[in-house]
Formats: sequence, structure tokens, C-alpha cells
Amino acid sequence: MAEKTASFNQTSNSHGTRPAPCRGREFGVRVGAALAALERRIDVEDRDYVKIAVDIVLIALAAAWSWAVVMGREVSLVNTGYFVAIALVVRLAVYGYLHIWKYSWRQVAAPDILQLSASAVLAMPLFAIALYLPYFYPGRFLLPELGRPSILLLTEPAFYMLFLCAARLAARVGEATQAAGAGRIPVLVVGAGSTGAALGYLLEEVGDEYTVVGYLDEDPHKVGRRLRGKPVLGGLNQAAALAQSSGAEIIVIAQDTLGPDHLRQMLLALEATGLPLRTVPPMSDVITHQARLDDLREINMEDLLPRNEVRLDCEGISEYLAGKTVMVTGGGGSIGRQLCRRVVECGAARVVVLGRGENSVFEAVQELNELDSACEIVPVICCVRDRTSLQRVFEQFSPQVVFHAAAHKHVPLMELYPAEAIKNNVGGTLNLVQLCVRYRVERFVLVSTDKAVNPVSIMGASKRVAEEIVRAYAQESTSSMVSVRFGNVLGSRGSVVPTMTRQIRNRRPVTITHPDMLRYFMTIPEAVQLILEAGASRSRGETYVLKMGHPVKILDLACDLIRLAGLTPHVDVPIQFVGCRPGEKLKEELFTGPENDWVEAGEHFYVVPGRRLGLDYLLHKVRQLARAADDNDRERITDLLQEVIPDYKPAEAVGKARQRSFARASKPSVALAPHPQRLAE
Repeated sequence: MAEKTASFNQTSNSHGTRPAPCRGREFGVRVGAALAALERRIDVEDRDYVKIAVDIVLIALAAAWSWAVVMGREVSLVNTGYFVAIALVVRLAVYGYLHIWKYSWRQVAAPDILQLSASAVLAMPLFAIALYLPYFYPGRFLLPELGRPSILLLTEPAFYMLFLCAARLAARVGEATQAAGAGRIPVLVVGAGSTGAALGYLLEEVGDEYTVVGYLDEDPHKVGRRLRGKPVLGGLNQAAALAQSSGAEIIVIAQDTLGPDHLRQMLLALEATGLPLRTVPPMSDVITHQARLDDLREINMEDLLPRNEVRLDCEGISEYLAGKTVMVTGGGGSIGRQLCRRVVECGAARVVVLGRGENSVFEAVQELNELDSACEIVPVICCVRDRTSLQRVFEQFSPQVVFHAAAHKHVPLMELYPAEAIKNNVGGTLNLVQLCVRYRVERFVLVSTDKAVNPVSIMGASKRVAEEIVRAYAQESTSSMVSVRFGNVLGSRGSVVPTMTRQIRNRRPVTITHPDMLRYFMTIPEAVQLILEAGASRSRGETYVLKMGHPVKILDLACDLIRLAGLTPHVDVPIQFVGCRPGEKLKEELFTGPENDWVEAGEHFYVVPGRRLGLDYLLHKVRQLARAADDNDRERITDLLQEVIPDYKPAEAVGKARQRSFARASKPSVALAPHPQRLAE
């Protein structure tokens, strides 16, 4: 960046020596700085009388000057003194009535100027009386008869406004000049609309970290104009050259209503600048005082999801959680932790944070205790596979609502250790569901995955069996029991995004399994809201699936993350295809074939009734799976899963076809595509 700034300076000096700054302007800035410093000292020491004294001097000077202009050769020290005395009496009466001295000089704005204008106009009737009385009662008043007294009614207010406004504007300019000094980061703002103007004001005059060097805007009619004194330099197609010539070090996108496609196009246009990008918080957060407009943040993957973020029914959620004891399994995980936070915010009386990792549970409890809430936070170290320990938890705390987020989710690892997937995902779910039925829990929500649809992995098949357990027991109990299917959750532990981000940060090649790999994505807040919304329904084993828009190519995701880091895909950071891992599908699905015939579409999610297995048959198969897991019999586990889940196709069955697909798709012409197109749904 120093090189860019140096280059800019050299360009500026290439035509010879810079002209000396205007002495008049320099003097004005110095006067303004002195006035700004004076007001700062007055504010600190609470000496408003000093500001009043300065304004009295300015009012007297304005009156004397206007009198001299109108009277010409008839002016004398005596009549000037008389008029100045009358002006001070009249002006100070209005000045005191409107409390003009209380308005800041350094932050003078349009309302302040309007108030000064009002004070100028309100005094005019009093001046008219003083000027016209000598006509009716000659020789009885201080002022002589004037040939043109009405002119004074125009000149005196004009000079009054000129002097007082000039002092205030000078103080503001002096303050801004001092604030824009060394140590501030030069910023180029994209968007010369109202948001950009407000952001420029906050960065320049409220904050002390940034200074705006110019604006970029796609509207050609705005180019060449100035916004709060800063130039609109050009459009996005000139971003690279303008960023270099202006010496900008950061680019801020001041448009909070951009759709993901428009934002992606903007990122492509700004990619050549090589500068870090920031954006403003949503205006809804600014209006509700949850954020300030100048709280700049990095652009993240949530901004690029192919749909708007889903916001669900928070009132209905609060109604069924308020005053209840809520247990969250996997409470130390990324989703479980956020789920606990939302439950506390919804007014639960007690939250049982259950997990087997002591460090993650401890950290979750520490975060929850920092919330301003009367909710009791109870940490419990327990594994869902341990039925005896789970039963003690139910007996001690009597949870009324249970969210089951604990699971083994890593697909390739569960292919290596299928017995662990069965013990945790199937056995743990069965333990919880049976205890919920036994202790008459009001509501139970299972966190599942889209990998349970037509599964090819042990992990997906085990979660599908867990869904069947919930569905079967929901028909036999009075409890409301539902399942929730997720896509990939951005930012969660084990997600692809943290891995890619780490590779980009270390300038290592970003590894992708297959160029045609597709996934559905959702944010952690969306995932948590979907869980809570599903819990609010009085359902009998249905499965809820969020409407997640179009699936996203992992290759597109990698390119977006590289651009968000201010780098260029395939140039600054290479992309390597390493082949599909065991148990992975090229494209995840939301519903099985039979489910497509029964799915019901809601506003934000689908509701899937699904088929129901007989409870006795299902329990028999689960017991067989448990024995196979105890024996670590992989083949037997696979066979039993296929019996329970007929559409389960083990990874080995599709391995050869996938390898042929990968061999065709991973040619250089595809691997080096600058920005692959997003698939339509």
C-alpha cells in the first residue's frame, strides 16, 4: 500500500512543483482551528459566556458594517455607536430567547443554520420600529432620519448571518481538517447515495479511524459531482485505477440492500483492486440501535447465499419456551451453543447444557452467564450413549423441552468407524426419545441432516434411522416430536468454510474434492431458528426442511472466499481437486422419492410426513444394529442399515462411477474456470 501511495504522489508531482497553497484559505483554516479549539475548551470547562462574548463581538461588527455600507458619507462614530447599541439590544433579546449559544460550532448543520436564520428574521420588526420612528417623531430619537431605511432591514440581517455563520463554518472546517490528519486510513466508498453520504459523515466527523478519499458509483450522472466535499470519482469498471490514484487502503460498500448476485458481481469488479473489502451493517440493525452505520464489517459467506436470510416466528417460539426447563444435547457445539443462547433470550427458566466435552460445555456456560438474564444455566457432562447417566439427568432436572443436537457428523470419519456412528447417532437418539416418553417431555426436536436423504454414507444412514425412531415414537406418545433436516451450516465446527479460510490465510492451495460438488448452505442463526420453529409446532413425527434456495457449487464457494480475502482465485491462491472422500455425494437432496409425493410447502420450510415403520420392527432392527456395533462388524452394520433404509446405497456401490466422473470433470479447462456458474435449482 505504501508503494501505491508513493506512486500516487509521484504522479501528482510529475508535472512540476505543486503550487503554493492559497494564503487566504490557509489563514481561514487556522482561524477555524482556533475557534474549534476554543469551543472544545469551553465545553470542557463549561464556560458558555465566552461563546456569548464572541457572538456579541460578531453581532456588533455586523451592525457597524451594515450601517457604514448604507450611510456612506453620513456615517460618524456617534451614529454608528447608537445603531450598534440598538442592534445589540434587539439581537441579544432574540439570541437569548432562542438559546443560540447552545448550538455547537464544530458540528454545525442545516438545523443550526435555520435557527440562525430564524433569529435574523425575528429581529426585523424591532429594527423596523427603531428605523421608522424618527420619521414620525423627528429629533426625539437617537437615529437620524434616513433616506433609505428599508435597506438596513436587509443589510443588517445579511451581515449578521454572514458573520455568525462564517465563524461556525470556519470552526467546522478547522475541526474536519485537523481530524483528517495523519494516522487515518484512506477509504474509498462504493455508493454515493444517502447511505454513502451518512457513512462519510460518520467516518470523517464522528469516528477517528478513517478518512474518505472519494466515492464510486454505477450511476453515470453522479460521476464528477461531490458528496459532502468528497468527489464521486467514477464507476466500478474504473475501480482498480481509481483505488491506486486515490491512495485508498480499504474499500467500503455502502449499500446494505444488495442481493447476493449483485454483490458477487461487485466483488468481481473490485477484485482487481487487491484491497480488503468492508460493508455496512443492515439498516434494520442501525434503526433498532443494534449497530452503528460506521461499524464496518467484513463481507462474509452469509451475504452471498443464493437467497435472503430467513427470519421466522419469534413470538410463537417465546410462548412455548418461557418459564420452561430446556435441555440441549451437544450444547457445547457451534449450533448447540447458539441454540442455548436463543433459548435463554426467549425467557426459559432453566437451560441444561449437556455435552461430553468438558471444555466446550464450560465455554458455552461462560458465554451464557454473561447474558443479562435470570435464567438458570446448568452444565452437565454426560454422553447420550450412557442411558443410566441420562436418566439421572431427567430425574434431577425434569426437562420439559429437549433439543437433541449431539451427533457424530463427520462423514469420512464415520466411514472409518461405523460402529461409533451407530452407538452415538442411533443409540443416543433412542435413549433420549425413550426417556422423553417415559418422563412425559412436552416437546422433542431431533437435529438431522440432508445427508439422511438417499444416503450413501454411514453417517447419513444412521441419522435417517434416528429420524425413523422419532417418527415411530411420536405416534405412540403424547409428546410433540419432530426432526429437522439441515444443509451445511456455515461457520459450524467441521464445516468446509473454516478449512478453506485457513488454507487461504496461509496461502496454501484450496482443496476441493470434485469440481461438480454441490451443497445446500444455511447460517447458524437460520439453523437455530428452524429448530426452535419446529419445536413450536404440535407435530407427530414430521420432518422440517428449510427452504435453502439453490444448491451452491463448492468450487464457487472457494472462489468467493478467495475474493473476500482480497485475492484472485487460481492466481494468488491455487485450487486443487483431490477426489471424493468415502461416503460423499456429489449433490445432496432434500427429500426421498416417496417423500416428494407427500411434502407440504410452508412459507419458509417444507414439512415432510414420511413413511412410518412399525415400532416393534424398528426396535428389533436397532437392537441388531447395537449388537453389530458392539462387535464392530462393519459388513453386518451395512446390511442392517440397508434393511431399515432401502434407499441406502453404501459408498462402495457408487465409487467407480464417481471416479470416472471425477476424471472427466477435473481437466484443466474446468479446474481453471475463473468463476463457474451457479446451478439453478
